[in-house]
Amino acid sequence: MVFKGTPAWEQRARDFTVVYFPDCDIIKCMTGIPTYKDLEAEKENLEASLRFHKRLIQADLAGLREELRPLKHALSLIGKLTTKDKSNPAIVVGVDLAGDALIKKGVLKKSGWLTKLIVPFVVKNYATHLLARKSNNFFQRLGEKLKSQ
Repeated sequence: MVFKGTPAWEQRARDFTVVYFPDCDIIKCMTGIPTYKDLEAEKENLEASLRFHKRLIQADLAGLREELRPLKHALSLIGKLTTKDKSNPAIVVGVDLAGDALIKKGVLKKSGWLTKLIVPFVVKNYATHLLARKSNNFFQRLGEKLKSQ
């Protein structure tokens, strides 16, 4: 099909299209779609290619999640060591009082000031997370026993 006033290079570009898929190393050349059936076939091919690439991306993301799982666990542990679990204020107060009494004034009595500053901070933060998790399980079991009686 020739359009009046169209430059020759643009006309050739309309007649011959090259599509390159670098991940599959496929070069697909089309010289136009002459019939409606060809158009439907091309549409089906493109939809199949889209489905394939969606599955490929999902598989890649699942593999990436699996590879990053150790990093996620490490970051979770670092978060537990640097922040307190504030879901139960009674646990936080109890751990703070016990931590000051037992760790600072007992176990670390003769240690340096930096150790007395860092170790209780880390221990108290992790203990709040540990006790909050244990107390949730305890209260759930207690509630189940009270309901059953």
